[in-house]
Amino acid sequence: MNEYLLTVFLIIGISPEVFAGEFNHTQVPAKSQFYMHFDADAFKRSQLGKFILDHVGKEAEKIDAFALLTQFDPRKDLHGITLSGVVVGNEPLGTVLVTGNYKKPQLIALLETFSTVKKEQVGGVEILTLSNEIEGEQDNNQSFGSFFDKNHFLLSNDRKELLHAIKVLAKKAPSLKVNRLKKNAAEKGDYYFSGLLQMKGITVPPEANFMENVVTVETSVGENKNNFLVSLQMVTANEEAADQLQLIMQGFVALAHLSLINNEEPGVKEAKEIGFEGKGCIHPR
Repeated sequence: MNEYLLTVFLIIGISPEVFAGEFNHTQVPAKSQFYMHFDADAFKRSQLGKFILDHVGKEAEKIDAFALLTQFDPRKDLHGITLSGVVVGNEPLGTVLVTGNYKKPQLIALLETFSTVKKEQVGGVEILTLSNEIEGEQDNNQSFGSFFDKNHFLLSNDRKELLHAIKVLAKKAPSLKVNRLKKNAAEKGDYYFSGLLQMKGITVPPEANFMENVVTVETSVGENKNNFLVSLQMVTANEEAADQLQLIMQGFVALAHLSLINNEEPGVKEAKEIGFEGKGCIHPR
C-alpha cells in the first residue's frame, strides 16, 4: 500500500473521537483473498480505545486544522473503514472503502496540493488517478480513487481493483455471500477489529516458515468488560502442522505477556490494568 492508503489509517490514529459503521459483507468483492474491518465506534467505547485516545488528545489542534481545511472532521464525519483485496505475484492489491460525510471539492483540492490529479469518467463514475513524481524513477507512484457517492470514497493501489470494487458497490458484481465476521455478534464483548486472510499464493519468508502449512487465518479483537479479547483461528494443511503451530503460538503469547509485565515505560501501567483473554483455534483442514 502506498502513502494515500496509509493516510486513511493515520487519520484514524490521531482522532480523539471517531465513529464507524458495522461491517457490511455485501460491500466486499467475492474474490477477496483478504479483508479487514475497523469499527471505531466500538473502539471508542472500549478501555483500550479510551486509553489510546486520552494519549493522542494532544493532536486535537492538528485535527481541527485538518477539518477546517477539508471540511471533513474525522471525529464526526468518519463512519467506517473496510480494506479488501487480492495477492498477485506476492504483491497485495487492495482497496480501502471509507464511509463518511464528505465535501468533495475540498478533498480534491487537498489532493491537488501534493499530487497530480487526473479525472476521467468510467461507467458514469468519476475515477481519480493520483500521481507523485519520484526522482530517479521513470514510473510515477500512482494511486486511484473515486467518490462513489456522497458517503463512500474508495482508494486503491490498482486501477482494476478499484473499478471492480465500484461494481460491487453498485451491485453489478458478486460480493461475499456470507458475513464470516458476523459470528462475533454471538459472542460477549465489543469487537472493533476483524479480518481474514487466505494464504494461497502467498510466499512465506524463511523467518516465518512455521506459517508454510497455514491455509487460512482469521482474527478479531475487542473487549468484554475490562478484558482485552483476542480471537485467532487458523486452518492448516494437516494435523501435524496444527500441533506444531499450536506450540509456537503458545510460546509467542507467553513472551508477549512477560514483556508487558516487565515493561515500566510511562503509560504502560494503565495498559496493564486491562485484562487479557485470548482464544485460539488451530485445526487441520
